Amino acid sequence: MISSLHTEAVEAALQKTKEFFLKKIAEMQKVCDEQQLQIDKLKEQVESNNDVNSNCKQDIRNLTISINNLEQYSRRSNIRINGLAVKGNGECKEAVCAFIRSNLKNKDGSVLEVNERDIDAAHPLPSSPTSTSTNSKSTVIVKFHERALRDRIIKNRRQLKGKPWSINEDLTAKNAKLLKELNFSKDFSSAWSWGGKIFAIRKTGDKPHKFNIYDDARTNLYQLLQNLICNDHGMLVDRDAINSLREVRSLATDALLLMQETHDEDQQDSHGAAPGLILTCASIHDLL
Repeated sequence: MISSLHTEAVEAALQKTKEFFLKKIAEMQKVCDEQQLQIDKLKEQVESNNDVNSNCKQDIRNLTISINNLEQYSRRSNIRINGLAVKGNGECKEAVCAFIRSNLKNKDGSVLEVNERDIDAAHPLPSSPTSTSTNSKSTVIVKFHERALRDRIIKNRRQLKGKPWSINEDLTAKNAKLLKELNFSKDFSSAWSWGGKIFAIRKTGDKPHKFNIYDDARTNLYQLLQNLICNDHGMLVDRDAINSLREVRSLATDALLLMQETHDEDQQDSHGAAPGLILTCASIHDLL
């Protein structure tokens, strides 16, 4: 009798304890479900904010390019003469005209005639603060009334090669920086500007590529890899992923190996090499 009562008491206590913990578990589960809903909402919000930020970054990029292009367009009739000695603004137009007539010729060998009335404005740019000379060789900026005359001067500037002067387009600060980076890059054999646009040729001997201010010495390599991967495998690679030389090399190697494997499985030419595979992993590493 006593044993039976003891058993019933124990079972009742266990049941009560079970119900208590089940209730607590249900309450905790409810809290977890509510927190998961909040987390899911926050994730959606973060993704939405990331999309907005990405769009804003792209808008800023596009606006920066547009502003730079507008600024460059405003300089379309300008040139910069480097190394020309002038005493002051008063003699600048005269000095520019004399310089061009003395050093540049038309294709037929005649003197490239420039008169002061062809020039809207001309003045030397501020020299270094440490310079004390009143007759220093500075950079002179010249604005012509007619762009055709300016273009004719630019086309004939090669005649100054080997001489202590040079003539360049009047580039914006961003375009000038880009051109300088391309000229100093070991990956390019030459870089130049025409009509305010920047061009460069890789040392691999391909055709000239046009660059904008958001490009760098490796942008066209990225485009090459992107085209290869996308054309063969339908994959797109985020530009942010290619942010270092090691990542570029790794991407190039993986892409080429993947294409090699695919071509090997599909078809091989008589020599056993994958047809259409122009680049090799070694050549990519040399290119970089």
